[in-house]
Amino acid sequence: MKLKDITKDLRDMTDEELRAHIAHIRHNKYVARPAKAKHISDVQKPEKKKRVSAVNKLINGMSDDERQQLLLMLEGDNNV
Repeated sequence: MKLKDITKDLRDMTDEELRAHIAHIRHNKYVARPAKAKHISDVQKPEKKKRVSAVNKLINGMSDDERQQLLLMLEGDNNV
């Protein structure tokens, strides 16, 4: 709650105004925290990145003939 939200003393408010004010406070008390969501997603990503980089290293370490054989083997598995 911000200071500018308190424009009228609570003792001077009617019951309806108090209910509306409390509802407004309850509605605004939840703040979006994008940094927390980003941190959670960043924590979950490294494992996937490690696997992809390991596969890239493996494929980049192959000769052209080995890559061609791998492609033929993978194409043959899809037809089964």
